[in-house]
Amino acid sequence: MCRTPHLPSVARSAPSLPRKLVMLLERDEDDAEWFVVTVEGVPGIVSQGKGMTEAIANGFEAISAFLGSLAKDGIEVPARLTVRTKVLRAA
Repeated sequence: MCRTPHLPSVARSAPSLPRKLVMLLERDEDDAEWFVVTVEGVPGIVSQGKGMTEAIANGFEAISAFLGSLAKDGIEVPARLTVRTKVLRAA
């Protein structure tokens, strides 16, 4: 009799998502009018915008899309998040 070895179930672990996010804005090296946006501690959220206002709006849109994709995959996301902005190397 041949037995199939017991394989442990593979559960998707939820990413460790902090309740307080820090959106980092950094001037583009090639064009000072543009800002690149990342989120501290959350790889994969990247955006940009011409001017700080547009960059921040696009950053919020990127965070929203990221959270939506987690929810769509059945991964629980915090019901409430705090997002603050931090400007790096602004002229």
